[in-house]
Amino acid sequence: MFGSAFFEGKQHNIGQHLLDFSEHLRYVAPMEYPSHWDCMSFGLADPNLHPYEVYKFSIAGGISQLKKVGKTMILRPWIQAFHIRNIYYNNPESPCVKKGIATATINYGRHMFREQIRALQEFPEYAGWMAWNPNGAYPKELFEPKKRP
Repeated sequence: MFGSAFFEGKQHNIGQHLLDFSEHLRYVAPMEYPSHWDCMSFGLADPNLHPYEVYKFSIAGGISQLKKVGKTMILRPWIQAFHIRNIYYNNPESPCVKKGIATATINYGRHMFREQIRALQEFPEYAGWMAWNPNGAYPKELFEPKKRP
């Protein structure tokens, strides 16, 4: 499910409605990729720089949509494992352009990758995650347990 469709409960023009999903499915896998939130979403100039906050706010929004109607779903989100500039950077209607926010291609190395997971682990509905990289390149250091001194 697209990130904004989960957060808002529906996505206009694509037919993703969270409450409809909740009638037939036990699990939901939202794609809350920080690079796919417009500048100033959640009060963050460039959400791509704040993976923890993006997952914390966006997942909380979707869970709130479900709770309003007495529903729950098991949460197994997709997390960002790829490097990309904020996708709204070239949209003239985006706050990225209107406010002159300089976005950069962000390296989703171990720290940025793990920050997404850290936020997810705070939700009782959390039951794992799935990583996505459109190039199919998954560096080993993203998945290795933290090395002890």
